[in-house]
Amino acid sequence: MTDPFALCRERTSPYPPGSFNAHWFNFFNAVSFQIILGAPIIIYAKSSGASSTVLDIIASFTPLMAVFQLPAAQFLGSFGYKKFVLMGWTFRTIFIFVVAFVPLMFFSDDSSTMAVLLASLFVFNLLRGISSAAWMPWITELIPEEKRGRFLSMDQIFVHAGSLLALVASAFAMAGKVDPGEYAFGKWDQCAHS
Repeated sequence: MTDPFALCRERTSPYPPGSFNAHWFNFFNAVSFQIILGAPIIIYAKSSGASSTVLDIIASFTPLMAVFQLPAAQFLGSFGYKKFVLMGWTFRTIFIFVVAFVPLMFFSDDSSTMAVLLASLFVFNLLRGISSAAWMPWITELIPEEKRGRFLSMDQIFVHAGSLLALVASAFAMAGKVDPGEYAFGKWDQCAHS
């Protein structure tokens, strides 16, 4: 069955067909990276007894790993922009699940748990830095120059809306005193009983 609104969208959209999906891609991407790179992961690490040095390391991963765009750029021609972005973002998703599993590691001591968290965040940020080398060239390839400014402005709206959604959901899930396992699952049982 074909999409009855596809023809209408193609006529009204200022972008090439299918390129609007990049906005939704970035929306859901922002939901995940806001949790894994933002305040929720810092709060979890702090509640797990992380020192200020460890918190500084976690906060520095994102800007430091962005430098890996430079060596990664030489491989863009071998893979193509789209494949490079999707490979990197697919592999880094694995480490989102590893980080989500860390609060459930009741069988290990705090230092081992923190080591797994730091290693997972390091690899996640490394893959993010590497794969982001292809994002803007891919958008440049997809969106004509005269429409690119509007596209990037709209993209920022989707990114910030996803970030806001992630922070609001995190605030509701983590309100009050939180046990380590609740960082993985939230306080959904208390919400259901209230």
